[in-house]
Amino acid sequence: QLNSWQVELLISGFLFTILATTTSQIREWGEVTDLYSEGRQSISTMFATLADFLLMVWIFIIINLSIHILLRSFWVASLGLRYASGEIDYDNLAFSKKFQQFYDRRRITFDRYIERLELWSSLVFAFTLMIISAVIGLFLYFSISSLFFNFLASISDYLFVKIVVSLARIVYLLFGIAYALDWLLGGRLKRIKWFAPIYYPFYRLISWITLATVFRPLYLNFVDQA
Repeated sequence: QLNSWQVELLISGFLFTILATTTSQIREWGEVTDLYSEGRQSISTMFATLADFLLMVWIFIIINLSIHILLRSFWVASLGLRYASGEIDYDNLAFSKKFQQFYDRRRITFDRYIERLELWSSLVFAFTLMIISAVIGLFLYFSISSLFFNFLASISDYLFVKIVVSLARIVYLLFGIAYALDWLLGGRLKRIKWFAPIYYPFYRLISWITLATVFRPLYLNFVDQA
């Protein structure tokens, strides 16, 4: 725990480097999908929306990683300065009365300032990893379900089977939306007593598909004060 900031900076720097070099790949992917979906408006729109979504997520993660690296840099600099010069000596600053009163009302110890930097750095880092885990889960949710439902629809030409598969796909999508809302709202849907028994089996299924069990302790610890 004492040295976790070093690992945080290494991971943030690594992810920042990887993401910073993928701009051209995202643009090329969008151009390729436009080429292959030419003449098929629905497919073209889907790929264009997905490309825009990935670009927004990419920008958001880059910004978060930049903020984390900046906060950690301030934290490291503050630790070094604290060791070199100790606490802030407000009396030795000899400000005029007006400014002295201003700083007295907003006085904060340097140790407390370092603690706040530590707290915000850890929160930003954890939040960034949660966003990355959400993107991975979203990709797995759609890719695995698409393969599964398309396979079921292809093994039989009976209309009844196709209707059942379509209905199952709709139910799966609706509970996927509920799962996403529950994630965004900090688990509030799980607090609804009448909805919880219905939601539970789908929650377990989607958690397994999206590998949410790997990231769940991080998520719960992040939202337990909500």
